[in-house]
Amino acid sequence: MRAIINPIVNAIHLALLRGKERKITQAIASGRAGLLEKALSQGPTALSPKEKRIILYDPVLLKELHRQVWETPDDRIVKLWGGISWH
Repeated sequence: MRAIINPIVNAIHLALLRGKERKITQAIASGRAGLLEKALSQGPTALSPKEKRIILYDPVLLKELHRQVWETPDDRIVKLWGGISWH
């Protein structure tokens, strides 16, 4: 899940996904919002392999999780994702 915390890996991964964004139903969008919250609050070890694949293949979800991990003032979340706290 280096594509979440590492900006270079994130940019490369998103570039490889270019053109893969597609319309999703409200139910799927709602489920992915819940997955984003779970990933952010519990970290990568709480995610199943299927949940990790969903994040890595959804450019919108991947970009948003990356942004939130980098912008959070919560050191606990930064540590869950293996990042360095800048706050």
